[in-house]
Amino acid sequence: MQTIHRPINVQLLLLCALLLGVLFLAACPEEDPITGSSLIFEPVEFGTYEFDGQPRIEGPDRLFFGDVEVGQRVQRVATIRNVGRLALKFHEWTISAPFELEFPHFADGYPIELAPGASLTAVVSYTGQDNDGVQGTLSIMSNDEQNPRFDIGLFANLSLPCLVLEPAQRVDFGRTDRDATALRSVVATNCSPNSPTTFTVESLEGASEFYLMGERTPLRREIELNPGESIAIELAFAPRAPGDYQAELQISTSDAFSPERVIQLHGSGTPFGCPTAVIEAFHAQRGRVVADPNGTFEVVPLDRIQLSAAQSRDSDGEIVRVEWVLIERPEDTVVHFSQPGDSVNNGLYMELAGRYVVELHVWNARNTRSCQPARMVLEAVANKQFHIQLVWDTPNDQDRFDGSGTDLDLHLLHPRGRWNKGPHDCFWQNMRPDWGVAGDSSDDPSLDIDKVDGWGPENINLDKPENDTVYKVGVHYFSDHGYGASFATVRIFLGGELVSEVRRKRLADQQFWHMANIEWPAGRVVPIDATHATFP
Repeated sequence: MQTIHRPINVQLLLLCALLLGVLFLAACPEEDPITGSSLIFEPVEFGTYEFDGQPRIEGPDRLFFGDVEVGQRVQRVATIRNVGRLALKFHEWTISAPFELEFPHFADGYPIELAPGASLTAVVSYTGQDNDGVQGTLSIMSNDEQNPRFDIGLFANLSLPCLVLEPAQRVDFGRTDRDATALRSVVATNCSPNSPTTFTVESLEGASEFYLMGERTPLRREIELNPGESIAIELAFAPRAPGDYQAELQISTSDAFSPERVIQLHGSGTPFGCPTAVIEAFHAQRGRVVADPNGTFEVVPLDRIQLSAAQSRDSDGEIVRVEWVLIERPEDTVVHFSQPGDSVNNGLYMELAGRYVVELHVWNARNTRSCQPARMVLEAVANKQFHIQLVWDTPNDQDRFDGSGTDLDLHLLHPRGRWNKGPHDCFWQNMRPDWGVAGDSSDDPSLDIDKVDGWGPENINLDKPENDTVYKVGVHYFSDHGYGASFATVRIFLGGELVSEVRRKRLADQQFWHMANIEWPAGRVVPIDATHATFP
């Protein structure tokens, strides 16, 4: 059995033991999630309403390897997601032999944390030993209180029925006007590689406002699906009055792994005279976008976006209360709103490239909440041909906002240069070198932030790379400032698209990591992953 444990912070445990012996009441602080903050740009203040939920793990319940010949090696991918509102922290990964587990995107071998809305790829391998059926389990222990042990079944050389329902547990119809009908569906798919699978919709119990649509999946009729085949179970919700409604859809199946399924149905009738939430987002260079109720605003990393709830409205009165909620942000950032969550005017800093999702709820004088939130999607997309991002975490640095931390430096090297030497290495001592055509800044790289006290980010941008050129990307651990080892994550965006990512490469003080080369104009990133005691 292969087991991967989360590393123990020895220094932190010794400190806690010492304090306990002296004071009799000390406690070990929790580790903060991996993130970054800016030195040049002041960190925004914390709001009070974001991320009030819990971590939630989501992934497949099983992986099928089909029929595997002796000596044949077959791989399957399990995508693990954090669909909650807090960081998901992994305590242990265990897999049954002869199955093997690896994480291709993690340089140090395994993940220990997953930000809200983020996902990771786990690769499970099986090498055929004989023709007998084999089954095992991949177990993931985490801080998800509702599901602290998440098991994924593993099957090889077995012909078994398999049914996947999407969504598997809950269908939410949201708020629906009286006398209107909302439609949703549950997709049933045969996930077996070699066996037919049957299922039956046994009952729909609860509020009569929910009912089945169509003739393909009626009640109490067995339906057979061939391997890979799918069918939609069509559902409808038609409320007759304001209020909340619930029902249960019960399904039986020949899938012995989980023969009885129950899906919760939720919906609500629109209250009389509920207010309307509207978000206005503004940036001086990017323009203005309104979400009424939905909107998408394409911005650039390091932008500061102004947000306003002033356009929200109520047909019978005024808006008396607002609530801003940040429901999604890129991995490795902990940015918050610039003002408290109940402020009419707010703001958000685009610290990293990626997707930020903001929701707004409003209340009127009758204390009626908006029927649905306004939702603004902020897509921070690099507007340069090269956008190279460095963030890092240091287990022994427990406070990222105290002005003290480790110093890692990002480097982009031109083929005519040497590491840590100007003018052809772009780094903190040469932040805006003159490359390409002399005096033409459009073909010059630039380092936007030199972060010297931990976490990052540091970004290097280059808009017009030279043809027939191979650029090198590296990271130098300039100083650990007594905090010990750090774990570096580098992402390379070309034309705004993420094309290469290596997460949590372990580095010690003064080490240099040659991460990758970028071949231009092919747009190809070649992994190097070479670590040196200092600059090579």
